[in-house]
Amino acid sequence: METRRRAETQHKLFRATLEVAVERGLAGVSTHRVAAAAGLTTGAIYRNFEGRDHLIREAMSYYQRHVSDLDVADATSLGEWAHGYLDAYLDMIVSRDEQLQLILSLQRQLLMLRETDSAVRDVVDHWQESRLTSLEQRIDELASLSGERLTVSPRLLGQQMMILSVGFSLMAEQFEDVIPREVAHAAVDALLATSCAPVGQGDVQDALDVQDDGRPQGRAE
Repeated sequence: METRRRAETQHKLFRATLEVAVERGLAGVSTHRVAAAAGLTTGAIYRNFEGRDHLIREAMSYYQRHVSDLDVADATSLGEWAHGYLDAYLDMIVSRDEQLQLILSLQRQLLMLRETDSAVRDVVDHWQESRLTSLEQRIDELASLSGERLTVSPRLLGQQMMILSVGFSLMAEQFEDVIPREVAHAAVDALLATSCAPVGQGDVQDALDVQDDGRPQGRAE
């Protein structure tokens, strides 16, 4: 019972942190404002967190767990995963779920503030690095599973996917959440075309480089 009550309190505080951050910016997040938004006392915050900064970090981790739902667990190729990843992101953009909209709104705000606020930069960089590491591992896993040959590093492809998804998020804010899926899929296809070699590409050249007796061709002197 105590564990459940604690989890419910933290959920309220995380949501309130998002609400205050969206309304007032990260600099406007204070323990008093978060407690008031959550309908709790500041004592509830200090019983669960070390203070304001710890609360913000944990709220961002909470946000990250929601974003991790974008992963396409049943994907068996990079193309399938990339299209599914972006579709999930676009679904989140047009979702009527209030909490998801708070998360997206905070993400947009943090990205805009990152260049001018060092505190925001630290929070955003920590989250992006954690997310990027997760994407890098997933891309590497799928490339090995499908036999696809990356022409860029898994990390770079992960960075490009993050930039693409955030770009569509910012576009959605400007164009009232209307983003044609075919536009998004064309962007993914263009990215993959420059990042992956078709399955089997290189095998023919490998064969040409081997003599009939199985030895590699030597260079002409």
